[in-house]
Amino acid sequence: MKFPPIVVWQSRLAKEAALGHGIDALREILVEIKEHHVGDDADLMAALDEMYDCAERHLCPQHKIETVAVIFDGIFPEALLDKAVIDEDRQVEIDRLAKLQPLEYARERKNAAKGFGVGVTALDVAVKTARARNADAIASGQGRPIEFKQIEQWPHPSKARRFWPSYPALSKRT
Repeated sequence: MKFPPIVVWQSRLAKEAALGHGIDALREILVEIKEHHVGDDADLMAALDEMYDCAERHLCPQHKIETVAVIFDGIFPEALLDKAVIDEDRQVEIDRLAKLQPLEYARERKNAAKGFGVGVTALDVAVKTARARNADAIASGQGRPIEFKQIEQWPHPSKARRFWPSYPALSKRT
């Protein structure tokens, strides 16, 4: 009977972990998984999730989870996060930078550009675009947007009718 590759890798890791060689085997298994799933990111991610769970079950009694994570990161240094999540995180940071005052932005732009792996000019263009988009959103109505503070209700019904019995509207309310 032929088992799916993931079952074979999980069994091998469990066996090697029982023999005290699990950490060494994990690296070899992850290299095999990487070679087996070339060009198939969806299956690769599923296999990695299953192997991570397997490694946690069989290796973490003897090793820290951080050690396991470092091995995974060593074999898969490329960002395996979903591109949409990465793009969303970048956009959140660009929007945050766009809301900064000019001097605050000037202080942060070099480090932010370095974090994005781009030059400051490219970051400036992205921030300028975000500021224009925010200005368009504000300008789509008349005037400026008004922000109201949320007012908390009184925690219990008012007893005002005791003090003003002559006001019929108050005497009917609770």
